[in-house]
Amino acid sequence: MNPVKRNLLIGGTTLFAVATFLLLYLGVPDLASAQAGPNPTPTLTPEPTTAPTTVAAPTQPQPPPVPDNVTYTDLVEHFEKVTDLTLKIIGTVVTLLGILGIVAGYFSLKTVRDLEKLVGSIEKRTQEIEREVQNTRDVMNVTRTEATALVNRLRYISEIRDHNPEVRIRAVQQLGASNDIAAVSLLVELLMTDPVADVRIEATYGLGQLLSGAAEPKTLAQGVKALVEGTRDDSDKVRREAVEALDTIICSNVQLPRAAVQRLREIVEHDTFADVVKAAELALRHIQEQRESHLKSKGGESTTV
Repeated sequence: MNPVKRNLLIGGTTLFAVATFLLLYLGVPDLASAQAGPNPTPTLTPEPTTAPTTVAAPTQPQPPPVPDNVTYTDLVEHFEKVTDLTLKIIGTVVTLLGILGIVAGYFSLKTVRDLEKLVGSIEKRTQEIEREVQNTRDVMNVTRTEATALVNRLRYISEIRDHNPEVRIRAVQQLGASNDIAAVSLLVELLMTDPVADVRIEATYGLGQLLSGAAEPKTLAQGVKALVEGTRDDSDKVRREAVEALDTIICSNVQLPRAAVQRLREIVEHDTFADVVKAAELALRHIQEQRESHLKSKGGESTTV
């Protein structure tokens, strides 16, 4: 229920109950006593003479006699006085109800406005707290991701120094699949220095995975340079894996530097291992397709690599 209506109902009910109690308590004045006026002088009546003793029959009690001096005019005047008194009481009650309603309505409206302001401020503060919590959660998630990557990197650093090649291979595989771009330098080091060919093969594959994503130009240049050097490795498998890693980077719409493209041409012309030559030819074909797609988007003509 509306607070204003509730206050009006409570106030009106209370005043009506008080007025009813007063009317019942005061009552209606006695007509006989109101019209008889001052007590009349009692009249002396002669005492009856002693009569012979007889047994009288019991009589029923009679109602008090109505004074003879109460006339119709007196009844009308008394009724008018009672009516006038009743109208005054009703007018007073109505006036009090009106005053009480105005006062109750004023304070109720003021209270409602204050509550609305309070609720509005609470909702605003709640939204601010929710934004702060979300920002804190985002920061914590980023920090947690970075911390996890750092812990893994430190663990893999110790494992790639292990004397057991199997341990180093597992560490390299984990680094390649970690999406941690900071691991590029570790893989480059293994590709350049590890004496075991299988470790170098996994390092080239991991570089292809990491550099095919969104890498910074400096990191990309470092990785591509290491892969170009990997194409000169003594192991045929390492050379083939290095060429395929360059091809993976090309297929991710990353443009290779001119020196890398020139090295692929040299492999096609001079490498003695057929699988390496095929991988280089495929990479050059993908470069050509990449250039043609780029030229078509600009409305130009294609050129041969």
